[in-house]
Amino acid sequence: MNFEKAIREIEAPELSARLNVASDFRTFLRAAQQEEALRILLEGLNSKENLAKVILRVVELSQKETDPNYENPWDTALAVFLWAVNQKYPDLATALAKIVMRAPECWWVWKMARIVGLEKQVYSNAGQRDYKLFSSESALPTLTRTTDTG
Repeated sequence: MNFEKAIREIEAPELSARLNVASDFRTFLRAAQQEEALRILLEGLNSKENLAKVILRVVELSQKETDPNYENPWDTALAVFLWAVNQKYPDLATALAKIVMRAPECWWVWKMARIVGLEKQVYSNAGQRDYKLFSSESALPTLTRTTDTG
């Protein structure tokens, strides 16, 4: 299986169906890590070109409109992509987590985004741990794609 096929498999409804039977997030991640497509994705992220493809795909899928009566069909794929990026590029994953939090009707990717965001801890004045999702919540990044028309 090549990198592009792994991406397609991660986005396929069949993978979502296999992983969505998980009863909790830990089980979801363990099941995802058993998938050949995820292993190929992780290896492929060593290439900057492949990393750029995944980033663009995360942005695209996060911005797709969904039916509010149903789960986001890309929830599982987004969670897997975010987990994989976090394994190799944690700072980049933090930026992507801010983007995926905008994706509607999600469950798994929101959990993954919170975990990535919680890696940045903020301590309160009382000395107790106070967790904030991101170190800066002021403005979420806005990404747009431009096309050559000329």
